[in-house]
Amino acid sequence: KAAFEARLDTGERALAMTLVDDTEAYQRTALTWQGRAGVGLHAFENGAGYNTEGHIDASAPAAPARALAGEGGYITLLGAADMPGALMAEVYSYPTAAGGTVRINVEAEVTAANCGRELSAKVLTKGAQGFAPQALSATMPECDAVGEFLVFSGILPEIRLASAE
Repeated sequence: KAAFEARLDTGERALAMTLVDDTEAYQRTALTWQGRAGVGLHAFENGAGYNTEGHIDASAPAAPARALAGEGGYITLLGAADMPGALMAEVYSYPTAAGGTVRINVEAEVTAANCGRELSAKVLTKGAQGFAPQALSATMPECDAVGEFLVFSGILPEIRLASAE
């Protein structure tokens, strides 16, 4: 079951639920945060490096058609960062039938909006009991580091999948 909730500043909320039939066909990792934290998922499929084929992130999210064809994963961005207090998420989906390995990093860019502040996010990975949240927090560097990145590597295990051939 998948549930989506929208909360308004007035306290009102709307909830929608649906049954997702093909959850076993995909490995998923999600990153959630509030507002403009400057964080994002970076997936490196089958040994890919930065800005090469197989590096999937918000700037090169790929498309669901890629996963449907068994070629690799894609990222979905949820939320509207321009809304005050917006809850945001990036979800990386990788088809188990594609096989191979995927290394996932969380990265945070130091920006004028987050420098010197506390970064707070959650990483969710699919386990036996559904998605297990893992808190991620750090104090961002001071504003003289704007434009630099913090890379949180090794916080998620490498995904190793056998092809279903």
